Formats: sequence, C-alpha cells, structure tokens
Amino acid sequence: MGGEISASTFGTGPAGDVTVNARSLLVDRMGAETFTGLASQANSGPTGAGGSVNLTLTDTLTVQNGGRISASTWGEGPAGDVTVNARNLLVDGMGYDGFTGLASSAGDGSTGAGGSVNLTLTDTLTVQNGGEISAGTFSKGNAGDVTVSASNLLVDGMGHEGFTGIDSQTNPTALSDGGNVTVSVADTLTVKNDGRISVRSFSGEGNAGELKVNAPYLTLTDGGSIVATASDTTGGNVTIDADYLKLLNGSAISSSAFGDVFGSDGGNVTIHSINIVALNGSTVTARAEEFQGGRIRIEAQTFLYDAPTVDGVLSATGGHSGNDGTVEVNAPNIDISGSLANLNPAYLDVAHHVNPRCFVGDRDERSHFLIHGRGTLPLGPDEAIPAPVSRCLPAEPVALASSAADVPTERPSPAPVAQPPAAVLGFNNR
Repeated sequence: MGGEISASTFGTGPAGDVTVNARSLLVDRMGAETFTGLASQANSGPTGAGGSVNLTLTDTLTVQNGGRISASTWGEGPAGDVTVNARNLLVDGMGYDGFTGLASSAGDGSTGAGGSVNLTLTDTLTVQNGGEISAGTFSKGNAGDVTVSASNLLVDGMGHEGFTGIDSQTNPTALSDGGNVTVSVADTLTVKNDGRISVRSFSGEGNAGELKVNAPYLTLTDGGSIVATASDTTGGNVTIDADYLKLLNGSAISSSAFGDVFGSDGGNVTIHSINIVALNGSTVTARAEEFQGGRIRIEAQTFLYDAPTVDGVLSATGGHSGNDGTVEVNAPNIDISGSLANLNPAYLDVAHHVNPRCFVGDRDERSHFLIHGRGTLPLGPDEAIPAPVSRCLPAEPVALASSAADVPTERPSPAPVAQPPAAVLGFNNR
C-alpha cells in the first residue's frame, strides 16, 4: 500500500536503472493515494536521461488495482525502457479509474523521447478490467514502441468503461509521432468485451504508429478490436498474420482518420490468413471522415461472412473531399447469410424403441449392452460383418444360482416390438 521502488534524476546525469530478479512479484495500490510500484524517471528541467526498469521473474508478475511499473521523462533527456521477462503476467485494473499497468512515456513539457515497453512471457499474458500496457508522448518527443511476445494472450475489457489493452499513442498536446505496437503470440490470442490492441494519435501534429499482430489463432469477439486511429493526421497501418481469424459479435479491425485537416487519410489494413470468419456485425474498415479512404487487402483460402454482401463486412470509404479507398480480396467469398438454420432440438426417445425384455426387470439379471447403428458409415476393412439380430435374450432362459422364491413364477410375454435401426445384443448373442 503506497510502496515504491524508484530511481530518478534532477540534473544532467542519467537516472539509475531499477532491476528486479525474483520468483514472483505483486504490485497492488490497495487504495493508497500515492504512487505504488516501480519507476525510473528524468524529472522536469534536467537534461539527464531516465533509467530503465528491468524485471526477471521465474513465475508470475501481477500488477493490479492502480499499481504501476513505469519509465518516463519530464525533461530534455529520453525516458528509459520497461523490460519484463516472466512466465506469466497479469495486468488487472480491477475497475480502478486511474492507470494500472506498465508504461513508458514522454511527459507534458518534455523534449525527450519516450522509451519502449518490451514484454516476453513464456506462458500467458492477461490484460483485463482496465489494465493497460502503453507507450505514449505528451510533448515534442516521440512515443516509444510496445513489443509483446507470449504463448497466449487475453485482452478482456470485462465491462470496464475506460481503455483496456495494449497501446501506443500521441496525446493531444504532443508534437511528435506515436510508436509502433508489435504483438507475437505462439498459440491463441483473444480480444473480447471491448478490449483493444491499438495505435492512436489524438494530436494534430503526430502520426499514429504501425500495428502488427501475428498469431496462429486470433479471435475478436463482443466488441474486441484491433485498431489504428488518428484525429487530424493519417491513420496508422494494420497488418495481421493469423492462420485462423474469427471476428464475432460486433468486433472490428480498422484504420481510420477522423480529422478534417488536409492529409487526414485512412490507413491500410492487410490480413494474411488461411480461414477468416466474420459474423454478427463484425467489420474490417479503412476509412477517412473527410479525405481519402485507405486500402484493405485480404489474402485467405476461405472467407466466411453472414452480411447480405461483402460490403457489409469490408469498407474503405472516403470523405467529402476524398475518394473511396480500395478493397482487394484474394479469397473465395462465401456468403452464409442464407444458409444458417436452427437445428431441431427434439432428440430420439430411446425408451419407446428398445425391447422391454432388455430392461433391468428381466429374469436374466446379467448385464446387457447396446450397439447403436453406424448410420451411413461403411465398415472398416478389418471389421467383422455382424449377423442380423432378432431378439436381445438367448433362446432359452439361463438358470441362475438363486432360490425359487427369488424368481417370478410367470410373467406375460411382451408384445413384439419393431427392431430399431440400432442393433441390440444380449450377453451371449453374436
């Protein structure tokens, strides 16, 4: 609660580095009013560079509830980098309205560049409920890059109203460019519940950076998005390499320019994939509010969508003062909007089709088993051909080692039942 490990400079010399080697580390603000976390910074006025923050954990790093790990500059010197090597990393805002996470920034009034944020996780990175991984600039210095490498990555907004995700941005007071975001995942990447991976420019001077995502299995769902946006400059470019890409329930991939300043053109979106599925209002866009639209280029073996036309999924529109962009799809377009049907929920009631002599009330109390039909599947080359079966019990009842009192004297034979498609075998039948 309010704990801090930091290094800083107030003069011409550089700030020191902060280095931690441990098994696990928890950074939790726990309601404290002051900074809680690890930091290195160059303060306002001095020309010295900020130091770096380097964490090496053999297990898990957890940053939550307003905890921070940061490197920043408020002066002429550049900010340091934030580097994490760990097995797992959890960044959980826990609904806190302020910043929770890892960041490197060039503060307001500084001229130095922001540092980079570099994360390497051998297992899982989770960013949720207001957690952030960010590099930004508020002044003349460029923002740093964000580079993430993990086996699995989950970005989950969890209903948090603010930003949740991974980001590099130029803020409204900035006079320089945003950094690039590069995400490489070895297995599964999921962005959901309004979580976001983005590069953004809110400045009239600085451009948004480049955004690159590489993952074998990429799923965006329930408002999850991968976006590059610019207020008054050109939108950044988005490049995605994913073997299997699913866009579900209003998710989006986009590069957009919203400004009315000349040159505020849409960026480009490039997707390389084997299979792409876009359902329930999900879109891929490269548009400009006022000027030239961007370009969308898709390379895939299969592209499935449920919109009435492909234009309902892919859009590269321009504004009043510019032309529309271009959409290039090198994949079979498969419109499944008219092919989806609800399955019949009524299942077969087996009780009405099985001979009652096979039930537990049989005088032959040995175990039984059922062999269900194989449908239209043929027998394998090494399988025996079964003989027809007309009944489920042996021809003659088998005497059991029990007293006469335990055996019913007589029981009426049940009415014949039509043989179902599945074969029914008794214990001794072949």
